[in-house]
Amino acid sequence: MVASRKTIRSFIHGRSGSALIELGLAVFVMISVFMVVFDVYAMVKSRSASGRLAVILSDFVARETGSDYGEQLDALGQYLYEQELGSSVDVVYVISVVQKPPGNDAIVVWTDDTMRFGDSTRTDSLAGECAELGTAGWKSLLVGTDATVPLADGDALVVAEVCAQLLGAGFLTSSAFTGNTYRVHVTPFRTPSQVPPSP
Repeated sequence: MVASRKTIRSFIHGRSGSALIELGLAVFVMISVFMVVFDVYAMVKSRSASGRLAVILSDFVARETGSDYGEQLDALGQYLYEQELGSSVDVVYVISVVQKPPGNDAIVVWTDDTMRFGDSTRTDSLAGECAELGTAGWKSLLVGTDATVPLADGDALVVAEVCAQLLGAGFLTSSAFTGNTYRVHVTPFRTPSQVPPSP
């Protein structure tokens, strides 16, 4: 018992004890920094993946000329969700087609927001937010009499929006880097005269 008290006192008052405490603090700081760096990487990866998904989806629809592509689009959306985003994200894909009839203002021909992955309550909320962001964003630029980006007669565009909510389950520091991500990509149709119907 006396020997163990001596050992404890020498540990507390000795230099080797302070080195061990400094090591413990350094390890704690290093683990904390690692967790933050991991979460920043996961957030940036999810946001850049959302942008890539918008490009891929708009390009896919822009190349379509047939009327029976809905199943392929759904399968592509499911694949991209699983491979690029994963279960730590709820996502809504919104695909719209904008066309300018000769002599008239550009109009939205159709919009489809049925591709949703994740919790249905959160994806319903995301779809509403996506619609608001689209109205304030690309629709104000492309559609109607106040459009600031003029389209030539007969032009047709596909607009793909990806609205994603990053969930705390995919991050080490829980909810520090969660939130919503909105990405949009506009692609002209290869053959504007053959705009496909809504999937």
